[in-house]
Amino acid sequence: MLISRETSRKASPSSKPRRLCAALLLLCVAVQPVAAATGVLVDSPRRVVGIELFPAVVVPYHRGRYRINGVDLVVYYTAADLPVPADAPVVQCGVRTLRVIPDPLLQVRVLVHDGETIIFAWDTDESVDLCDILPGFLSDFDFFREAVPEDRGAWLPAALE
Repeated sequence: MLISRETSRKASPSSKPRRLCAALLLLCVAVQPVAAATGVLVDSPRRVVGIELFPAVVVPYHRGRYRINGVDLVVYYTAADLPVPADAPVVQCGVRTLRVIPDPLLQVRVLVHDGETIIFAWDTDESVDLCDILPGFLSDFDFFREAVPEDRGAWLPAALE
């Protein structure tokens, strides 16, 4: 016998707390709400000049791309005040008002947030519930903006939930 009965008895009581912890962990995971959409940053933010959605305006901006349930969501942000038409349709996401920019190939939403202009764009054939991910995105965006104010490229969160 490789393990004596005495060693076996000593090891036995410690296995109960481990099993209990494992059971509690599984229970916690089982009751966690499942997010409707989870996104992952697949292209890290990079500084570029001239947003292709606003070809007449040459402004510095940062751009990152997320993958959410198989859909690419491109996020642009800049401190510049972009010329969004005053008569552009509006979409409400809770208390946030986003402007809809017509584009034949993309769904485009523009949000002015604490002096930053944030643009969300995705393929017109795809569906993204922007209102679902916007609160978490803005919370993380604000956190990174406060944590590293000098590095605008680090403000995009790595994941969206």
